[in-house]
Amino acid sequence: MVVSALMLALSEESFSIDQLTGDTLKTDGQKIYDALSTHMERVQVQPQVKKDKVLNQFTIIKDRTLLNQKDERLKVEVSKNNYLEKTPLKYFAEYIQKNILSSVKANTTEDVLGRFYGEFMRYGNNDGQTLGVILTPKHITELFSDLIELKPSDKIFDPCCGTGGFLIAGMHKMLNDAKTKAEKGKIKKDHIHGIELRENMFAIATTNMILRGDGKSNLIQDDFLKQNAEELRKNNYTVGFINPPYSQAKGKDTAHLSEINFIKHLLDSLAENGRCVAIIPQSTMVGKTKEDKSIKNKFFKATH
Repeated sequence: MVVSALMLALSEESFSIDQLTGDTLKTDGQKIYDALSTHMERVQVQPQVKKDKVLNQFTIIKDRTLLNQKDERLKVEVSKNNYLEKTPLKYFAEYIQKNILSSVKANTTEDVLGRFYGEFMRYGNNDGQTLGVILTPKHITELFSDLIELKPSDKIFDPCCGTGGFLIAGMHKMLNDAKTKAEKGKIKKDHIHGIELRENMFAIATTNMILRGDGKSNLIQDDFLKQNAEELRKNNYTVGFINPPYSQAKGKDTAHLSEINFIKHLLDSLAENGRCVAIIPQSTMVGKTKEDKSIKNKFFKATH
C-alpha cells in the first residue's frame, strides 16, 4: 500500500519529493496522502465511492509513525560534517521515482505492484494461500490474452482481479491492436471490467489502472459469488479471465468456494458466445467433491 500511494503521489504534477522535509506538523505522509488524493481528482476517478474506498486504504501513509519520523540510518551529508536525515517515506519515494515509476507508466504488461505484493507476502512467511490469494505472473497473463485471441472490440471481465494482472495484460494487447485514438479511449473507458473482494487488492488494482492512464476503469470492490449472473450478462462481457482464489472449500458450509464454482459463475455471467480461460489446479477438474463433479459433468455436456 505504501508503494501504491507513493506512485500515485509521484504522478501528481503539483507534488515534488523536495516537499518531503520530515516536518512533524504536516508530516511527509500527510503531504503524500494529499498529493495522491489530488491526483485521483485530476484523473477523474469515478465513482466517488470508489475513490473513497481507495483513499481509506492509504491512511497508513499518514498514520504510521515510523514511516514519518526522520531516521538517522537514512542521513546524507550535505556539506562537511553536516548531515540531513530523511524519513523512510522520502527514501522510498526517491528510490521509486528513480528506478520503478517510469517502467510502470510505459504501459508494460508487467504488474509491478502485484510483484511487490507477492514479494512482501513471501518475506512475511506467508505465500498467500491461507488467504486464498494467488497472484498471476506476467507470462501467464500474456499467454491468456494470446490464447483467447483478444481483439480491440472485446470486453474483458475478471471477477477475481486481484491487483489487476489480467486486466493490465489484456488492455495492453487491445491498445496495441487498436487503430485509432478514439478506439483506444473506448477500450479504457468501457472494455476493462473487474471485481475484487479484498479492499487492499482493490486499491492496488485501481492504482495500477490510474498509473496506466486510466482512472475510470469499471472496477468494483465486492464479492463476485454474491453477484447476480443474469445482471452481469447485461454488461455483455465477451471475454472472461480468471485465476480463482485458492480453494477455501473446507466443508459443506464452504463448498461454494471451490475453484470450479467460481468458473461456473463466470461462465454464467458472460455474453452469448463469450470466451473464457481459467487457470486452476489439476484437482479441480478431477472433482474433489460430489458437488464439484456435478458441475464438471455439466461443463462436458455443454461442449458436446
